[in-house]
Amino acid sequence: MKTLIPVITIDGPCGVGKSVLSKEIAKIFNWYSLDSGILYRIIALITFQFNIPILEEKILSVFSHELFLWCTQHPYNFQKLYEQNVPKIVCEKTISNISSKISVFPKIRKKLLQQQRSFKKQPGLIANGRDMGTIVFPDAHLKIFLEGSLSVRVQRRFNDLHKKGTNVDINDLHKDMYNRDLRDIQRTISPLIPAKDAIIIDSTNMNFENVLKITLKYIKNNVF
Repeated sequence: MKTLIPVITIDGPCGVGKSVLSKEIAKIFNWYSLDSGILYRIIALITFQFNIPILEEKILSVFSHELFLWCTQHPYNFQKLYEQNVPKIVCEKTISNISSKISVFPKIRKKLLQQQRSFKKQPGLIANGRDMGTIVFPDAHLKIFLEGSLSVRVQRRFNDLHKKGTNVDINDLHKDMYNRDLRDIQRTISPLIPAKDAIIIDSTNMNFENVLKITLKYIKNNVF
């Protein structure tokens, strides 16, 4: 049975464009938007700032619980605060790599599960991540899984970082994204896989406008 509140999930590997696509769709329909990676990057930021060893799952789960309590009470105030003040810090390469490593911890994923679900509000939610359609919102009205070749995703991420004034070696970026793909796919808890009922869109040879057009068509046919 589908949830009474409409939910659309957009999953996929890093650099495939799911965050930009989610925000644009949320803007079009005036729905809420959840970038699940924010939560893991916040924990990563805490880890980095307090010099906590990445393998200290018990310590990190405490911060996850505190974040869960705050977000459950103020989910959209939290996301607004993040969008206005934090992106320049948490989207840095170091923080992204840490967030990828701690995302394999079962205790942290369990703590953040209900937290992510608390973002589901009327009139609807667009949620993007890696397990939105398989674990977090298995009853979503529509599940999209974005794919794209690694080389194309690396180039897109490189161009995006360059526009933001962040200097990065493209070979190092390729290595980092390759390793992140492996961690996401091979982790035992919530691995990066398409939901059985997901619609798979390969964006390798498409620009953003084409991906958006196709996605809106699926939304029209399956949600409204």
